[in-house]
Amino acid sequence: MNHDHTTRMKQPSSHSNRINGVVLMAVASLTVPIVDASAKYLSTDISPFFLAWARFAIAAPAFGVFCKLRRGHILFTRDTRDIAAVVPRGLALVIAMTCVFLALRSVPLSTAFGGYFIGPVIATVLARILLDETITRIQSFATALGFLGALLVLQPEIGFSQGELFAALSGLAFGVYLLLTREASKRLGSLDTTLITLLTGSICLFPFALRTWPELTLTSSGLLLEMGLLTAFCQYFVIRALVLAPTAVVAPIAYLELISASLLGFIIFGNLPSTLAIVGLAAIIVSGTILARR
Repeated sequence: MNHDHTTRMKQPSSHSNRINGVVLMAVASLTVPIVDASAKYLSTDISPFFLAWARFAIAAPAFGVFCKLRRGHILFTRDTRDIAAVVPRGLALVIAMTCVFLALRSVPLSTAFGGYFIGPVIATVLARILLDETITRIQSFATALGFLGALLVLQPEIGFSQGELFAALSGLAFGVYLLLTREASKRLGSLDTTLITLLTGSICLFPFALRTWPELTLTSSGLLLEMGLLTAFCQYFVIRALVLAPTAVVAPIAYLELISASLLGFIIFGNLPSTLAIVGLAAIIVSGTILARR
């Protein structure tokens, strides 16, 4: 088993460490929707596949430079078996991110994020089916509540619209990603896992990006650079948050993304969530918080 410098730094959290971890997670969570708002803005002229690739392709070298400065190595591990174990996790995230960008072409930010954040519910169900994990009554309640919340956000009538379908698929892929993250974290440290995930996204999406390569302007190039750098920046903040404080403390903070996405959607695109959607977002937040603290 390999452990990077970040893993070895992990110590029992003091009160101040918990506060710092919560602050870092809050900053990252409030920042991530800026990336997706930029993607939504660009999606009228640029393919979602190219946008997803650019996000990974810019974030990967930026994060690699950070790893080099942080610990003197870009990759701590040299074991190809450990690297290969992380690749499925990366593929799941690639699918989740691409589906989010496909959804953003036609649905508000809050709807796309509402679908994406049914991931913890999906992960709980998959863990029960595939890993035979026991689910308590409170977890069953949280799972049902999260599913109900997703229905209120997506509000399907006779069937899902294409955007709503992609939002739901992003949540399914995110759930698989969360499930695979458990195994990956047992083999590699946080920095290596994150870097390999970003590299996987860059490599897998490159053929699709090449086929849909757009004519870039100064504005679009700047927004793509912002998307990649903010992704790398947020990844580091999340890693540091998980080092400083227990997962059960900081994981629910990620649901600030739903609030930030709703605000940005209204400010930039004039999309105001309906009353039912707001109730659904609240249900998803409560559900995720319960599942994170299990």
